[in-house]
Amino acid sequence: MYLRLPRTINRARMFCARALSTSPSLYNSLTKSVEPLPPSIDPDTGQRRPLTWYSCGPTVYDDTHLGHARSYVSTDVVRRVMENFFGYHVHYVMGMTDVDDKIVNRSLELGVTASFLARKHEIEFFEDLERLNCCPPNDITRVTEHMSDIVEYIATIMKNNSAYELDDGVYFDVGSLGTQYGAQLGSPDSRRENGGHVEEEEEEEEERSVSGRSGKKRDRRDFALWKKTMVEEGESASEEESGQQAVVAWDSPWGRGRPGWHIECSAMTNTVLGTSFDVHSGGIDLCFPHHCNEIAQANAFNQTDSWVSTFLHTGHLHIDGLKMSKSLKNFITVRQMFAAAVPTEKKEEEEEEEEEEEEEEKEVAALRESLGGVDISVAFRMFVLSHHYRSNITYSLDRMRDASADVRRFTSFLEAMESYAMKERKEMMKEEMKGDEEDGIALLARRKRHHDFFTELRNLTDQRIHDALSHDMNTPGVLVALRHMCTQIRGYMSDSENDKVPSELVLTACGTVLTTMERMGLDLRAGGGSSGVTISAGVSGGGSGGTGGSVDAEMDVARAFAKFRAAVRDAARRKSNPGELFQLCDEVRDVIGPSIGWEFIDTSGDVEIRRR
Repeated sequence: MYLRLPRTINRARMFCARALSTSPSLYNSLTKSVEPLPPSIDPDTGQRRPLTWYSCGPTVYDDTHLGHARSYVSTDVVRRVMENFFGYHVHYVMGMTDVDDKIVNRSLELGVTASFLARKHEIEFFEDLERLNCCPPNDITRVTEHMSDIVEYIATIMKNNSAYELDDGVYFDVGSLGTQYGAQLGSPDSRRENGGHVEEEEEEEEERSVSGRSGKKRDRRDFALWKKTMVEEGESASEEESGQQAVVAWDSPWGRGRPGWHIECSAMTNTVLGTSFDVHSGGIDLCFPHHCNEIAQANAFNQTDSWVSTFLHTGHLHIDGLKMSKSLKNFITVRQMFAAAVPTEKKEEEEEEEEEEEEEEKEVAALRESLGGVDISVAFRMFVLSHHYRSNITYSLDRMRDASADVRRFTSFLEAMESYAMKERKEMMKEEMKGDEEDGIALLARRKRHHDFFTELRNLTDQRIHDALSHDMNTPGVLVALRHMCTQIRGYMSDSENDKVPSELVLTACGTVLTTMERMGLDLRAGGGSSGVTISAGVSGGGSGGTGGSVDAEMDVARAFAKFRAAVRDAARRKSNPGELFQLCDEVRDVIGPSIGWEFIDTSGDVEIRRR
């Protein structure tokens, strides 16, 4: 059963979003500079505007490896920050390459249909992302479901005199753009800078594999938009029910075939997002040639150069000093990482290969030891958060050990503070029962000293977090700010003069740590290598869930509302950044509500609540 809260609470959240004075900035690969994103609120309507975002998904012919995981987790963090810290309504679309020479060739090797192989790996890919706690996309575009759109897109490019037909397919005419080609995202030389040489060589080899006549191209830089399969008319384009692989091809004005790699994203985004959108993301290895060629196609189709406002590229993940990739065969799959982190019983058939198994067991044991009881998905996200999304990072046991230690430091702090808060509450109740009363003036002075310390520290931490995320999503800077806050509080609490710190001040600080991490997709309350953290944000008598109908439960709700009101009044007196009001509203939803047994659900008009 859902209960409906008054509109005023939801309006408060909308006011906070509307009042955000600054937009976050991101490094734009198009301009090679850090630039502000468009405001989250449309200045003309006063309403939240959607931030349209397209992300290149994988070519689904093999398992997801940690290089993919790093890129998509980094992207997920940036997306969450935009939504949870800056109030953006992100419309996130991911494109899936589910037909490709690699998919067809692998399906032939395995004796299965190309569509079966693609769907299998797509399902496993999204299962892997879920285990990594990545939010699913709002829309998924698949090449096989947009074939007519792709054909029409190519036809328009040809009509605009930027493509030509050869015996083996249709090619993009790079020369038709003159000096504009590569001007926005680099040139062929940038492939060495961006690590794209491996992918480009694979793409060139893929084009040559279609036929031996690629030498007829007008320019060596021209690339395939449509690849003819050179089959007899009337041959089935579908895959036979017997499991035998038929020719995977579709009809087009230029003959039966399938699209080139680059045209897919340009055409699919045009269908789902229109002729322009806000953000395009992918790994840095896609910068050239893939994204460069996407831009060329879109410019030729739209006859403008305003296809995408911001290109966001994530850095490489290295292992053994090399970029992790399938072509280099030096990759670790996400499933291998999770399997290594969870103890399993040996299978009889595995015991036959003793030497290989012994070496593998050593690696598995080393990974488990490095985690120290921390959930692998939590540790991996902390590993990603510890590095800037654009930096190249190296995966190793030492790095995972560092990330796990970071998680344990935060959970240790949270547990110590909650333990203190529970003890302080019990002592306060005992004093009230005994009738002991502290001198009023001394009590007020002590509480003011505690309040001033925690308020100043919280405001400083909030500002540091805001500054770090506002400037190109500096998540390492966020961790530095949170570590500093935890260190300062530990030092303050260890001072013998600072006894009887009000529990609500301590737990509010803990709430800052918890909610900041949760907004970046890291849940310290789950898999933190300890008994668990159940911060109640200083609003109840120590329980983590309300008991409907009881006097205690009613008091919990009253205390929660009183605390929220006091926090808003304090923020108003200090004339703080309106973003702090937004954060306070979110704290009610994310921390205070669950702590008293209620779940708050934002809707387009109101807020709905239900018991947890």
